Amino acid sequence: MEKILGLSIFILITLLFFINFHLKIEENSNEWNKDIEEGATFWDVIVVNDEFILVGTNGDGLIVKIDKEGNEIWNKSFGIREATEQALAVQVIDENHYIIAGSRFYDRNSTLKGWVVKCADYSPPKIKVVKPKNFFYIFDREILPTETPIIVGDITVKCEDFNPMNRIDRVEFYLCLLDVKYEYIPRKIDYEPPYEWRWKTGMGFYELTVAAFYEDVVATVEKIDLLFIFNP
Repeated sequence: MEKILGLSIFILITLLFFINFHLKIEENSNEWNKDIEEGATFWDVIVVNDEFILVGTNGDGLIVKIDKEGNEIWNKSFGIREATEQALAVQVIDENHYIIAGSRFYDRNSTLKGWVVKCADYSPPKIKVVKPKNFFYIFDREILPTETPIIVGDITVKCEDFNPMNRIDRVEFYLCLLDVKYEYIPRKIDYEPPYEWRWKTGMGFYELTVAAFYEDVVATVEKIDLLFIFNP
């Protein structure tokens, strides 16, 4: 009986030891994996003050700053509409700036060139389309909610900006039919808030893109992928 009791105590102590050891491993584990930036591919990463700078592409050259837990702090896109950029490598210049090297491919004439960008370490301004939303509109007035914006007559495209450092230089409005791959010429360029554009003609399904720029950098892009307008 004493042998059985002693063996049971030994097994219990051993089991508790392994459970405690496993818990300590779990507590000390810093492994994680996260999705960052839909449609992006990253080519380089550096460590800066316990944070990470990643560079790659999402069609434009892309730089993303994340904390040690993988949470995004800010992201910036660099590029022009008539080209595709890839950020391939990044280095620190000083405590507030990075140098990014990569390539730029010009779509119209299929020309590939080297490409370099100097980037500052701060969160860029943001812009958001607040009209049209998922409503049925008649001559700029919301009538009832819908699955996608449906517009009859003229409508005013309106944006709200988050620009605490007053860095937005301009906002460009682009519009193209769904069967058209890209539009290179903006329908309007607005240099002062409120950023708005009066859309007067069109018939069919469209994609609306609004891009805010500062110092020739794409600060942010907001898209409405599908909307219908009838205003011949």
